[in-house]
Amino acid sequence: MKKTIIYLRKSLDSDKQPQSLTMQIDIAMEYARKNDWMIHEIYNEGMCSARKTEIAERPELNRLLSDIRENKIARIIVFKRDRLARNVQQYIEIYRLIKNHQVELHFTAENEPPPFHGATSEFIEAIMAGISEHEANNIVRRLILSKIPLIRKGYWQVGRVPFAYESINKKKEDSEEDSQEDLYVKQGKEPNGKLLIVPEKAALVESLYKEVDKLPSSLLASGDFYQVCRAIRQNDLFKELKNEQIWRIIVQPLHKGILFQKLDGEEYTTDNEITQNLRIVSDELWEKANRVFRQLDVPPHITKETEPEDISIEADPLLDGVLYCGKCEQPLAAKKKVYKCQTENCKNSPKVKQVEHEVLEKLVTHLLELGSKDWKKLIHNLNRKYAAPFKRLAETKAKELTVLEERIKQEFQEFVLYTEQDSEKRLSSWIDQYKKTAKENEMLESLYFHIHNFILILDKEKTLERVHIDKLTRIEKQHLFSLVKKVSFYKKPSNLYCYEILEAKNE
Repeated sequence: MKKTIIYLRKSLDSDKQPQSLTMQIDIAMEYARKNDWMIHEIYNEGMCSARKTEIAERPELNRLLSDIRENKIARIIVFKRDRLARNVQQYIEIYRLIKNHQVELHFTAENEPPPFHGATSEFIEAIMAGISEHEANNIVRRLILSKIPLIRKGYWQVGRVPFAYESINKKKEDSEEDSQEDLYVKQGKEPNGKLLIVPEKAALVESLYKEVDKLPSSLLASGDFYQVCRAIRQNDLFKELKNEQIWRIIVQPLHKGILFQKLDGEEYTTDNEITQNLRIVSDELWEKANRVFRQLDVPPHITKETEPEDISIEADPLLDGVLYCGKCEQPLAAKKKVYKCQTENCKNSPKVKQVEHEVLEKLVTHLLELGSKDWKKLIHNLNRKYAAPFKRLAETKAKELTVLEERIKQEFQEFVLYTEQDSEKRLSSWIDQYKKTAKENEMLESLYFHIHNFILILDKEKTLERVHIDKLTRIEKQHLFSLVKKVSFYKKPSNLYCYEILEAKNE
């Protein structure tokens, strides 16, 4: 006899997906009772991201699909489409299997349209899955944008809390429309992610740095990471520490009061009063220990989840099109990790990282000079010329999305009711336009957020000297470089030409 089953899945982050597993079970059981069906089995995936994981990485879904192929399943009861998949391609793969084996599919959420049938059913289901995927991406993007200001202030927002610290997390019960930072400002509370030192572990950390400082040079000369770790564990204090733990403790910059986090491909470094209060060892002791470990042959499987400060991620060069050779005035084009002069016999090929750092320093000096003339005017014009246009464009795109959503609803209703010959093409066209506009809106909102955030930092600090170049995000550097018309480089930057910032009258 074929089975009637319930499939459950809950997002890894309860903030992203409020539907609990218990609630999904209760609604599904009530749905089955009303239809006089017996539930034979529950496939409970538990907490699992459908956006980040492949089908093969979800054991309960794999078991269900295998049972469908073996014709063991009569009907599936699930809360919504997005419980099966948050990715269009994955959802259509699952939907085809269900359809081909004539398995009934039932959704229990009140606002979820039932499965579509007929010649165009797969097309309609793809649209519905596309809406779920876009919704998931928007949720993640909003979550990321809400975390960035907290990271900048020194709160832990990403991944495992470093050794010797604990994180205070409070339950958020306010409107989802408010950012986490806004909520706690209104309530006079600390945001999630405030770190506290665990005294006994902090003492262990300090002792470990001192132990590394005492290691004999003859031992370090071998460069053998495992041998060094074994020597450290000869001290009873550290006998329980694994090799990976020793490595993670030593390279953790928070132990010297600098918080380093990575979010959505961007690196954020925070050095302020909050992080300095989390310091465990002195800069000198931290640097000594890290010099020791940089000389060791540390296996890749140990370093893959931890990155010392001097490790950077390769990305597209930021000065293409504005950088010229200081010897022959020909363009310098990016080739792998260097900018290379286009003149045949010219050997000017400085490293990308070096050039961008030194040009940024020169640009910051230029902005400081402008700010000394009229700081208020500088901030005003940066906002007017570089932040405000992105904001206006993003608002325009948001209005376009609202109009497109209404149009898609109308076309969808006409398609379902009348199934006209051209309605499928029209609906498809509107969906494509919506996706394109949504991507443009997302890009504009992100650009505005980053440049506006940078300008806020400038205005708050009243000086660029405290805005450490190495701590700027890649997008913020990109926006700073957008001020540059042309710059030459030979051993050091020269002939820096920028777009005028202070020439406009205050509005």
